[in-house]
Amino acid sequence: MDIFLVEIQIQISLRKKTDIDCSQRKSIREDILEAQIEEELKKYTILPEFRDWALEVIHESHEKEAADRKKILSNLYKTYERVQNELDKLIDMKLKDQVSEEEYNAKRASLLKDKSNIKTKLDENDQRVDEWLKLTERAFNFVTNAREAFINGDNKIKKEILMALGKRISIYNGKLSIETNEWLVPIKEDYPALEKEYLGLKPTENLLYNGVSSNLGPIRPQWLATVDNVKTKILLLNEEIFIPELAV
Repeated sequence: MDIFLVEIQIQISLRKKTDIDCSQRKSIREDILEAQIEEELKKYTILPEFRDWALEVIHESHEKEAADRKKILSNLYKTYERVQNELDKLIDMKLKDQVSEEEYNAKRASLLKDKSNIKTKLDENDQRVDEWLKLTERAFNFVTNAREAFINGDNKIKKEILMALGKRISIYNGKLSIETNEWLVPIKEDYPALEKEYLGLKPTENLLYNGVSSNLGPIRPQWLATVDNVKTKILLLNEEIFIPELAV
């Protein structure tokens, strides 16, 4: 297999400090690099139970918001029809010489602009919601499966996982450094303590019934607050986020 740094096609800089001799700067063996990436992925890996809770609340929220989105779409469609009717009336007035050429052109341009804006909102509304839902689902599948997929995947998968993990990646003297993508930060900051508490429950307390433990205490609500934080960051960065589709 070719050198992983080349195969993943991500620019990694071997930065030189003025107080370090060039001979001190070394490239990194592929096996060492992959081991460091695996360790980094550990910081963002969650148990399947936590993923299931996250997806459950995401789908519930999506369904509750569907009614509100339906009202918004209904109002947009009504406005679109009203504008179209005004355009039709304007054409009739022009044919009957009831408006001047200048008035006609100005009014027509204004109505066409309104019509275009409404059409854009109609097209974007459902599409953006669906894209956000799919992206959020991929996000929690990613933090559940990325480490295992990286270990067992080919170079294409490894490249995609690394792209999703960090926005800036560098190596200095054999040490990997990753500036993590923002949506992953709440996972790193909040999840480890929740997992530790969860795994510390007695076996009988840790049994799941319909996906929910009989004695989770504050674990589930605290985790769902983290889920909400991740959702918000993904929504704000929707068009800038890349998250690969990993097998569940």
